[in-house]
Amino acid sequence: MQKWYLFLFLLPCLLVGQETLVKGPLQNSAIYFGAEKLQLHPNLLSGIRVKNTGWALLSFGMAPQSRWPFLSYGRSNHIVAEPQFHFSFQQPRHNEFGLLEPERSFRGATSPNEFILLKLKTNTKKDRRYIFAEINGYNPRIKAETVPFGYEEKEAGEFSVFPLAALAPGEYGFVHKDVMTSPAFADFMIFDFSVE
Repeated sequence: MQKWYLFLFLLPCLLVGQETLVKGPLQNSAIYFGAEKLQLHPNLLSGIRVKNTGWALLSFGMAPQSRWPFLSYGRSNHIVAEPQFHFSFQQPRHNEFGLLEPERSFRGATSPNEFILLKLKTNTKKDRRYIFAEINGYNPRIKAETVPFGYEEKEAGEFSVFPLAALAPGEYGFVHKDVMTSPAFADFMIFDFSVE
């Protein structure tokens, strides 16, 4: 009977300790743009357009099937006049079990080298922005228009990021490189922006 009293005494202590571990101070990693350093908020995929599924099934994968992940709306809410960006990487926190808990939007990245900058294909009729095309079949491949960029580390975890050439007007987005090799795109966040 004394074991139950001990358990009832320790349970509130464990719960209070867990709350302090999980709800400690947390600074998020983020991407900023412009001289006033406005935050570039991430966007989730709205869906995936699939083409040629019937032919792919009938040919047992010999005929290619294509998947086109897309964002809703033909234009981003972030209008960038000067494409100069600031990446801020914060140290990942530990959860209540002592394990590293990377942020979802940055996927545990520690430098801009783990990101790619994509030029998005706009479909004005359907009001969508396509990220890239994945062609599945005998030889799976990704068709994407990547834009090269450089970066300079200002201080620990703080980077200035800039495209290596002038960006043409259109839709763009930063995304973690893992999106190019992942079989599922639903949990990736795209930091999308428009250049006028």
